[in-house]
Amino acid sequence: MSFPLVVDRGISRYLSIIDFVSFRQISKANTNDYEAWEIRAKKMPIFFKGLTPKKKIGLHYLLSWSLYFKVTLGSNAWLQKIVDWIKYKASIKLIYSFILHYCPGFIYSLNLSQLNGGCRIMWLRLTSRNLRVYKRSILECNDRYCIDNRPSKRPATALQMYRNAQQCYG
Repeated sequence: MSFPLVVDRGISRYLSIIDFVSFRQISKANTNDYEAWEIRAKKMPIFFKGLTPKKKIGLHYLLSWSLYFKVTLGSNAWLQKIVDWIKYKASIKLIYSFILHYCPGFIYSLNLSQLNGGCRIMWLRLTSRNLRVYKRSILECNDRYCIDNRPSKRPATALQMYRNAQQCYG
């Protein structure tokens, strides 16, 4: 679908990501200009499944702001600073997908003590989504089959089902 207004292809490529997103937030016409988002997102290096052009630019936007932290880039301390800094639900989801894709082991060592309640619940919900949260089975498994040692009812037979133990002769 084509955008009805003029696409600003000449200006957008010279803007930094922060300025580009700020410029897109000025009005709805600029925000809904999907052609400009796609043009800008084509040359960005980070890509993994499920990223639309807006999400890709949003992730680059967040990561470009995180470059200002006075911590070594790519370290666990840098990722923890990003987790402590992010406050909005959409940003948390983007950063979670980034961390899960590029360093999944860090998810299990997150320190959520510095976060407020809403952010902490959001991070906990996202991190527990991929973990197995079901009850473990009580079955004892051998090599060929599983034996269930739990108490159970007697198996139903045809006589118990129909409650008629006598043969009817007419």
